[in-house]
Amino acid sequence: HDEAVMRLTQTITTLEHMETYADTGQYYNWYDHRTGEKLTVWPSSGDPLVPHLSSVDNGWLATGLKIVASAVPEVADRAGALYDGMDFGFYYRPDVNRILFHYAPSTGDAPCCYDTFVSESRIASYIGIAKGELPQRHYYGAWRTFPDSCDWSWQETKPLGETEVYLGESVFE
Repeated sequence: HDEAVMRLTQTITTLEHMETYADTGQYYNWYDHRTGEKLTVWPSSGDPLVPHLSSVDNGWLATGLKIVASAVPEVADRAGALYDGMDFGFYYRPDVNRILFHYAPSTGDAPCCYDTFVSESRIASYIGIAKGELPQRHYYGAWRTFPDSCDWSWQETKPLGETEVYLGESVFE
């Protein structure tokens, strides 16, 4: 237990000193492992690197912080403060009721969006909904399975199902 608390304290201290984007509490994807500084070039090659914020990676980080805040009293307040400071509504695009893959602040690049809820993005959606930063209807914005109208020729079995409406969103099940 003591070793775990020591390691978590060091990790949380590192996170507290790393650059996040504006007031979103969202972390960049790549940092120098020696200094904690945001990377703008690849260390091994010196090639330019465009820092971006990943909804999925930040979602999993938030999950870890929430677990630590709930399970380790010695660092609970600090882990909880980092978790509370992460805004997942930042990734939300209401016109399609989905979240971005990522956002690159320096270029504005923001490819949209995760189309299926059975993808890696669902953790960011769960957290955003639970924190009240995403509307509840977002849960029904992405496909549960690809609809039969989707041109995905690699599907061996076409989906069968029916469409239901939840919180105003049409959902193929």
